[in-house]
Amino acid sequence: MASNPGVCKPYTIFSVSSIEAKEYDEYLVPALFEPWARDLIRRAQVWKGDRVVDLACGTGIVACRIAGTGAQVVGIDASADQLAQAKVRAREENVPVTWLQRDFSATTLKSAAFDLVTCQQGFQFAIDRAAVVKETRRLLASGGRAVFACWAALAGQDGFREVEAVSARHYGPADGVASSMTEPELKALFAKHFIAVQVETATRIVRFPDPERFARSLLATKAAARGATPNDEAVAEALTALAPFLVGDQLQLQSAAIVAIGRVTAK
Repeated sequence: MASNPGVCKPYTIFSVSSIEAKEYDEYLVPALFEPWARDLIRRAQVWKGDRVVDLACGTGIVACRIAGTGAQVVGIDASADQLAQAKVRAREENVPVTWLQRDFSATTLKSAAFDLVTCQQGFQFAIDRAAVVKETRRLLASGGRAVFACWAALAGQDGFREVEAVSARHYGPADGVASSMTEPELKALFAKHFIAVQVETATRIVRFPDPERFARSLLATKAAARGATPNDEAVAEALTALAPFLVGDQLQLQSAAIVAIGRVTAK
């Protein structure tokens, strides 16, 4: 997921810019982004040999998993730190991915050269969402498809909802930063450029080890976004709020995303 402030709005679920890429990859990806990556890839129905662009690829979980199927993959992100960690993942998993530091609304890649464009949990943070969808359509060849997943409203995000409330009390309101989309919003954007558009809300259970690490990481991003300094009082309050979601020594949270699939007419 991209973090260049000229490309994306600040994150309010987890801020890539205020979490080191290694910490993001080691803690957040296995618990949250990898389960959602499996869901997105299943929906994308990747074929061996598919030419794929993964927009706002972050540390590369989607791009690497797709490359592992035999597809030809390009990962696009605005963050050099995220891409550096993505390259580590690709080496460790021994998969070939081309990594490019670009604005995902203007990739400069060749038109009509790809079969699939994916974007996991990055699209909603784009400053110009319409430009990203237009660029996606430009990249896709005849019969191609786009599969995007965006966070649903915060009200449906267990744990994140509770920590946001704590953060607002300690660091102030979120200043109207967008961190989610609705089905009608996503459907309207896709319908301008694609056929057979399908949009639905999906839910899944995600599990985070070390609840204190979860609280500290999330509060750190929220404090940074508001120009504040994290404090132990907020962490203690957050842990109390998270107690209903404890199962053993893990947090068990329901996560919700809006998923859109659109296709290009086959010629």
